Amino acid sequence: LYGATLAAQLGLPYSFASHFAPTHLEHAVSTYPENFQPSEKLAEPYVIAAVNVTAADTHEDAVRQLQGVYRERVRSMAGRGRFLTDEQLDGIIESHHGRQIIDMLRYTAVGTRDQIRGYLEDFTRTAQADELMISLQATSQEEAMRGMDILAEAWELDPAHTAGAPGA
Repeated sequence: LYGATLAAQLGLPYSFASHFAPTHLEHAVSTYPENFQPSEKLAEPYVIAAVNVTAADTHEDAVRQLQGVYRERVRSMAGRGRFLTDEQLDGIIESHHGRQIIDMLRYTAVGTRDQIRGYLEDFTRTAQADELMISLQATSQEEAMRGMDILAEAWELDPAHTAGAPGA
């Protein structure tokens, strides 16, 4: 919580990496405004919270993608360079160590446009966030790009005018 306290004392915005380190989100986002001191740069507290998104045209497809993301996360953190089958990865996921790895993705919106919108609205309130930083989670480039389009639809954004789009 040092970062929340320091940002508050300096009157700076505060960003929390809840997309992979969710444990202290609620404590950090309550500590920050309680200790906030206005500055030349910022008159009021400003919180940015990171959240994962796995979006697809159907809920079932989003869940399938997320299962693949879980496997890749476990493979990278627990596999130690070994080839592991999906069955072996699923076994690790069900272990205590695997559940700790999966818990890193605790704040993940999963589903269709409407499900994503609802989750992100709730998360914004929970995180007391003024801004969300999105980490798209998918198992392929094509799924990530489709997920980005679905996310843009959920927030009623024109995909051609979002950050990172050509000409944006």
